[in-house]
Amino acid sequence: CFIEKTDKLATCMEECKRMGIPVLPPDVNSSGADFTAVPEGIRFGLAGVRNVGEGVVGAIVAQRKEGGPFASLQDFCLRVDVKALNKRTIDSLVKAGAFDSTGYTRKHLTAMLDDAVDSGLKRQRDREDGQNGPLRPASPCPPFPPRTVRRSGSHRYGGRSGAPTRPGRATSPRT
Repeated sequence: CFIEKTDKLATCMEECKRMGIPVLPPDVNSSGADFTAVPEGIRFGLAGVRNVGEGVVGAIVAQRKEGGPFASLQDFCLRVDVKALNKRTIDSLVKAGAFDSTGYTRKHLTAMLDDAVDSGLKRQRDREDGQNGPLRPASPCPPFPPRTVRRSGSHRYGGRSGAPTRPGRATSPRT
């Protein structure tokens, strides 16, 4: 069965059902462009998901081969080239169940979508600009001012031990 032939798609799905072969939802960690045979059954192809084209599928599969399976939605957004996909494409993949293998619910994935895409886009732009480390700032931080050490008893409120006391309160020790 080829996904491009939608009229034959229903017939193929019925045939699989008649033979007792489960047709599984698409999965970013195991699906190809078209239907893929896996030990559990037949995995629906990523190209069969609305708003997902062949270029997107190629980028997903290439990144999966290079870096291994995707651990989460954030991992996916950090690794797959943002030039190949957009929020609508990822939302369609979430709704189709393509991220179910990551262990998150679709509702949770939908809630995380905007932040994951934005952080992935920012990280990829930083990489293109030559800022590879996640903790590397865009500009160098100013140095800290030199630290001053106060002597005991020289606190601004006049406490004997140097411990702060509130203004207007007695500074004598409690008994």
